[in-house]
Amino acid sequence: MDNTNGAICFAAQVDSATGKGPTDFASGYLMSVASSVWQPPANKASLQPNSSSLTGGKYDITYSPAAATGYMYTEGYYSSVTWYQPKYASSYSGVARYGKDDYVGSYCMQGAGSNSYFGATAASVKLTGALYLAVGVISLGTVLSLAI
Repeated sequence: MDNTNGAICFAAQVDSATGKGPTDFASGYLMSVASSVWQPPANKASLQPNSSSLTGGKYDITYSPAAATGYMYTEGYYSSVTWYQPKYASSYSGVARYGKDDYVGSYCMQGAGSNSYFGATAASVKLTGALYLAVGVISLGTVLSLAI
């Protein structure tokens, strides 16, 4: 994220269907959140994950798991998303390109709509170079991967 292009966020939703519990995964959303909607250190925003979700084939978005999964949030299981970065450009709409000297942060989001709350779960990490990108937050060339 940055204060110009906004943030790329992955939201994992619990299943709210009757008989489901807080450990049941329902779906995931990769979102492009404009800096006018939310930017740190703000702890609240009006954000609806399913209406902010990125779609289309150009990012080759892959979610894991791809479908609702019961009891997923027990015993260290997690949800993740991968996507391809866009080519270098002087400005971006939607997903910006991230690389050396950019920062990656981890935030926990609770709620949806007018009551989305954000809390930092860890300090930001500066992307320092190709080696870090290959084995750290970004893997396999230009594929970004975030996991919660």
